[in-house]
Amino acid sequence: MATLEQAAADSEPIPAPRLPPGPQLPRIVQTAGFMFGAPRFIDACRRRYGDVVTFRTLFDDRFVMVFHP
Repeated sequence: MATLEQAAADSEPIPAPRLPPGPQLPRIVQTAGFMFGAPRFIDACRRRYGDVVTFRTLFDDRFVMVFHP
């Protein structure tokens, strides 16, 4: 009978999830964009990256925003 530890060791590693594209700006700059220039910053990212964008802020390293389902 296999234990959970053996089953986990025998299985293949789980790949990291792929996130949608987003700005490559530093986290502090993205946070400032949300706080001080939110409508322009967010709209510019939506136009550039599409309807689903990943942001990295000081509050959350992987924040995904969906603009249109």
